[in-house]
Amino acid sequence: MIGPSDLGPSVRVGVYGRLERIAWSGVVYWDLDMAESAYTALVKQAGGWWIGWVQEVPGVNAQERTKEELLVSLRQALHEAIEFNRQEARKAADSDYVEEPLAL
Repeated sequence: MIGPSDLGPSVRVGVYGRLERIAWSGVVYWDLDMAESAYTALVKQAGGWWIGWVQEVPGVNAQERTKEELLVSLRQALHEAIEFNRQEARKAADSDYVEEPLAL
């Protein structure tokens, strides 16, 4: 996982609501606080299991014995999927990129 120490010195450029604009080694990116992002879990009980999916992100699903455990697992899987996709996009872009916030 890429962290601030891997990217060199950082400069906080500004904060705009939940978005924080930071520059690392000349590359500017936006960091959205994922804890405040909203997603929708579709959950149901099937036999002795609770199963669920995050509707907005393909491949994020889980199965647990209780609904509470399921929601914890879905949050973990969602966080991991977003971090994985973020890392893959940064690798694909290589260098000289700018991250821009998108809102629907």
